Amino acid sequence: MKSADRLHRFRQQLERIDRRILDWLQRRFHVLKDLTEYKRAANLPIFQPEREQAYREAIRARLPAEYRGPIDAIFATIMREARQFEEHVLIRGMTRPAEGSPIGGFPFRRVVVVGLGLIGGSVVRALRAYAPRSWIAGVDRDEVTRAQARPYLDEVEIDGTAWLSDVDLIVLALPVRSIVTWLETYGPHVARGLVLDVGSVKRVICETGWRTVRSPAVFVGGHPMAGAETPGFASSRTDLFVDRPFFLCVPPGMEDAQGLRADLEALLLALGARPLYVTPAAHDRLVTFTSHIYQLIASALAAWVYEMALQEDLDLRQGAGPGMYSMTRLAGSSYELWRDILAMNPQAIEAFSAWVEWLHRQGPPYDWEALFRRARQVYEALYGSRGE
Repeated sequence: MKSADRLHRFRQQLERIDRRILDWLQRRFHVLKDLTEYKRAANLPIFQPEREQAYREAIRARLPAEYRGPIDAIFATIMREARQFEEHVLIRGMTRPAEGSPIGGFPFRRVVVVGLGLIGGSVVRALRAYAPRSWIAGVDRDEVTRAQARPYLDEVEIDGTAWLSDVDLIVLALPVRSIVTWLETYGPHVARGLVLDVGSVKRVICETGWRTVRSPAVFVGGHPMAGAETPGFASSRTDLFVDRPFFLCVPPGMEDAQGLRADLEALLLALGARPLYVTPAAHDRLVTFTSHIYQLIASALAAWVYEMALQEDLDLRQGAGPGMYSMTRLAGSSYELWRDILAMNPQAIEAFSAWVEWLHRQGPPYDWEALFRRARQVYEALYGSRGE
């Protein structure tokens, strides 16, 4: 058989397979639409993170090692698009049911999310998919953001103070300084329920929340280790928190309060996150080395590269590779956001200065082999051995 004929036959086989894949994908989304509408009507969770994770693991286990990576990546894309499709079915027209009894085990019937950016928007999306009959309201000053979030919310306002007397859960998804200001201003007026923030520093916020939010309301400091490089509601996702650690700082004396823990873990189950109970001081020290210092290193590196490019008249866009992107991605972060984080957790700047001093002590000349080996140990501890 001629090589051209063989090539043609291979292509025909692939085309026949692709047609079958497309047909089955259409069938899958048709069934998914019916399933979503059934779950909504029956007050069942639309999105169940723990079930999806178990399902993905079962699929991976069935795949031969040779094809596991690419097929798993394709399946992950299908699942992500399916979640977005479910969201559209859920919020389309009048399909969302009126407020009713919460899903078994989900204690929050009335929820207010203050701040509808990436994190707050993702909380809204996840809770809307998990608990379609919960009343969920949003607060944001930006008109465009409110318009983007409105289809997912029962109500959305610039100022949600009217809701403070009758709410089960308030999520403060604001910049850290604004969280403190909100707590000082509105904390004493929360009549009941749980107030949870998602700021990336905890000591100052928790001290303020525990002072201003009074019983029977309870303030808990929270921080999900999740995010994305692009901000705003448009970038929010139902699955942003899935399998991510979520720090929780409960008030002193309530560390063993089983009712509070049950409520917190029901919330994190809806988000798909993993609870990690810590003190505010322990949180701020840990995130210094797991989050904050990388922002400072990325910004400093990008600023130095920029200076070098100016001096040597280099167009970095011509040869920018994935390594540059990975190392400088965080450099796009807002100074206005990080100014307050660094002010409220000065340990990050201290750690950055210590790192610079450590570099000086290593050389030059540097023992590159020792540095690479030490760095590799950290990589393998975090991600396992994945080869060279």
